[in-house]
Amino acid sequence: MNKRNAWIAGIASLLVPGLGHMYAGTPGRGLMIVACFLSSLLLGGVFGAFSTKYGMVMLAAIALLFSVVLIVSAVIEGRRSEEYELRWFNRWYWYVAAFLIVSLGLQAFFVFRGSILGYESFQIHAQSMVPTLEVGDFIAVDTRYRKPAIGDVIVFHPPTDPEGSYVKRVAAIGGDRIAIQNGDVVVNGVLEDKLFVPADSRRREYSVSMASRQVPEGSFFVLGDLRDNSNDSRFWGTVSDDNLVGKVTYIWYSSNAKRIGTRVR
Repeated sequence: MNKRNAWIAGIASLLVPGLGHMYAGTPGRGLMIVACFLSSLLLGGVFGAFSTKYGMVMLAAIALLFSVVLIVSAVIEGRRSEEYELRWFNRWYWYVAAFLIVSLGLQAFFVFRGSILGYESFQIHAQSMVPTLEVGDFIAVDTRYRKPAIGDVIVFHPPTDPEGSYVKRVAAIGGDRIAIQNGDVVVNGVLEDKLFVPADSRRREYSVSMASRQVPEGSFFVLGDLRDNSNDSRFWGTVSDDNLVGKVTYIWYSSNAKRIGTRVR
């Protein structure tokens, strides 16, 4: 008989979800807790909860609760096994296998969070969207968003850098005709108020005037809010709808504490 150590069970669960229960002889219980955790994440992803301010808090709370429940449960199971006969999975190589499988599985789960959980997160490295977004801001992006609308701030892969991720504001969509006149953006012959920026953000000639352009179907035209310092559709053309990553929803971390939790409009 081999008595299980409750401390080892707890530490094992802290390192790898489910490993403590495996050590204590109840791998099924650990698997059930992990399955409940993943199911709650998938449910939140379906409803797009994690791309919102409260959703990010909820995600952290779920992860914390999951960790606490898993560790406490493993410790309890470890204490119960006063007389425990080793089973086939109580071998070091099965522990290593469980460590690799669970670690890689959870990593893949969050690497592909855009398609699984419905959200992505990015950090701003350029000034093209000042004052809406500042350098250093971390943003939440709703990846379920698939229909660009004028005025929305989005993340996308530009045609000049398919592997890169840019953030700009949608200025026109497929079928629209767009122009810049006296610094104002005109879409289909109408001044678009959603694209207004202060005069000190559009002093250069290419920010004050742009000849009328037709946006092809299945694509969109983007502009930065800081027009004088933005590499956007004025220079490399429209973006295919297929290159859309998602809509920016919230600033979830910033060097300016007052900006945290700000909804991006």
